[in-house]
Amino acid sequence: QIPDTMKARNMTREQVMNDVLLAGQPTKQFVTAEQVAATALYLCSDAAAQITGAIVRGVSPADLKGLKIGLWLDAGFGQAVTAETEQAVKKAAQLFADAGAIIEPIGPFLTREMIDGLDRFWRARGWEDVSRLSPEKQAQILPYIFDWIKTAENFSGREVYTGFAQIEAMRNALHTALSGYDFILSPTAPTASYPAEWASPVNDPQKPFEHIAFTVNMGGQPAVSINCGYTAGGLPIGLQIIGQQFDDIGVLRLARAFETMRPEQRPWPKVAA
Repeated sequence: QIPDTMKARNMTREQVMNDVLLAGQPTKQFVTAEQVAATALYLCSDAAAQITGAIVRGVSPADLKGLKIGLWLDAGFGQAVTAETEQAVKKAAQLFADAGAIIEPIGPFLTREMIDGLDRFWRARGWEDVSRLSPEKQAQILPYIFDWIKTAENFSGREVYTGFAQIEAMRNALHTALSGYDFILSPTAPTASYPAEWASPVNDPQKPFEHIAFTVNMGGQPAVSINCGYTAGGLPIGLQIIGQQFDDIGVLRLARAFETMRPEQRPWPKVAA
């Protein structure tokens, strides 16, 4: 993230560390792994039972006026967004527009080459681990996963390297798409769900990444998924809110603002005894 920010903002490494990463840190020191681990243990203990997220200041609809938000409905690859999902996400965007935000459609910025390259790299990484297992251990792996990664057995070094390089290509594409916008709205996934017995949205080990949400992780962007509607069958539809690098709080605040604007939510389903 530091090299990307240096390039995007024309800053030195020291400037990025001090003026961006540590800008809101009172001690001007990076948190250590030991401190993070100790905090996690504390938050999981009974002593932290009364700690909530209420300290994160929310955003009222009035605060949304003037925000520039991109509406991303076509990933550029994979499954087409269903009509129900698209309609729900557009209704969510309209709520932001009604509150004064500027909503602008943005076109697809990812490519099949990026996704297929990432797929190759992850297959190779998986096969490197699985190939070391005994046949008995390999037989215990979900057939879908085994069939997916075994195809990497004969990949060339070039195929693996160019696949890995697509992570940077996806990151650059996402950063470019976000330039000029405060946030991007998109479907979390093109469909609300898929059969529970399937291993992926299209249940094809040769097409494992036909959905949208995971691509944001490649850019290092903070994002949140929040319900924005329901299918005719009653399944929730996810709205993904994507923010600028390091603006985790901004994403959480925008999600909270949407919670205050969206229609009343249906009760959580109860599991039959």
